[in-house]
Amino acid sequence: MKINLSKHGLRQTKPRLEIINFLEERSKKHFQAEEIYQSLRRRGKSLDLATVYRTLETLHKLGWLHKINLSEAHTHYEIRHPQETHFICSNCGRVKENNRLLGRGIMKLLQQKTKSRFKILDFGLEIYGVCQKCAKK
Repeated sequence: MKINLSKHGLRQTKPRLEIINFLEERSKKHFQAEEIYQSLRRRGKSLDLATVYRTLETLHKLGWLHKINLSEAHTHYEIRHPQETHFICSNCGRVKENNRLLGRGIMKLLQQKTKSRFKILDFGLEIYGVCQKCAKK
């Protein structure tokens, strides 16, 4: 998904574009704001942590980013993929994403159940449990 800020009346500043490029290059991973900040600083990019937080929040409000709270003191962010399902280990915080096949099935079921009372445009699902590695301990 290519993110275009100007289409939404927002300035495409250099720091914002650096953050967006970082996320798009790693679209299958989750990041904390601090990780994004540190990685971009190591690359020699000039930006501050507050800019990273504001940009992530803006992208989240526009629906481009998904926030994941893993029962930790910080939030993880990722590029939002429609109808994605996250399996989150309550023990170690590991996140496994579904290939959207499950999401499509859930979407179909939700549409059947709500019929014409509610038009579903999209959804995201977080399922909490214990991963295989933690279950073996």
